[in-house]
Amino acid sequence: MRVAATHTAMAAAEEGTLWPDLMAINFPIIGTTWLEQEVGPATDRLFAVQFEGRWRDAPWPLLPSRAGRVWWEYGGTDFLPSGPAGVVPQISAPASVVGIALYDPAWDLSGEYAELRHDKVLWYSNSSFPEGYSHERWLMGHALGGSGESITGTLRVRPSGLKVEFGLEVAHKSWDMPPRTPGSGERRQVTLVLRRLPGGDGKQPRLGTLNLSWFREDVRGRRGDEARGEGWRVWATVGMP
Repeated sequence: MRVAATHTAMAAAEEGTLWPDLMAINFPIIGTTWLEQEVGPATDRLFAVQFEGRWRDAPWPLLPSRAGRVWWEYGGTDFLPSGPAGVVPQISAPASVVGIALYDPAWDLSGEYAELRHDKVLWYSNSSFPEGYSHERWLMGHALGGSGESITGTLRVRPSGLKVEFGLEVAHKSWDMPPRTPGSGERRQVTLVLRRLPGGDGKQPRLGTLNLSWFREDVRGRRGDEARGEGWRVWATVGMP
């Protein structure tokens, strides 16, 4: 069992440097968020708690049972300190990511569900940071973004006697949060993966993976306009000697 917590903050000083504001950024007191536009620093926060459980030799007969794990991450953007002494985070836009993975020598099975929707607050939107919750184009939260919901599943099979692994990945993602988003979107994707496994000497093969992916995207505007895209992608990973 593993339990962890993370706190990430973006900050911009009203003037000068952030050094005098380090305590206010990392240990904000009650009212800090409401006063930051007047006295600084301007902040945007992400707080999350992660739970993970692992096991070996499960009793079920039909699913992969050699090992497994489950995980749940609960977090939110732009939280406000509350509670006794301001140490309890009151999350403005909560979100969850839950998943399970089962492993066996011959095959693996996994799935994950992510939900970043809230009826009042849009993830990554902040008046102090118009570009969203990112730093030098690096997102500090889940890549799904605000108003998003996704479900993914993965199946991997390793036939006996062959040094290859066949994989199937299925994903469905959608975005919709009226009136805070200009429309809604949906993406479906199916990917086939062929991966060569290391030989008995442990050396990695030159051709690592070969991927074939089909996707379809549907976008709908608030005024009834629609756009649709569909395509294929093929790519490979190659190792250097």
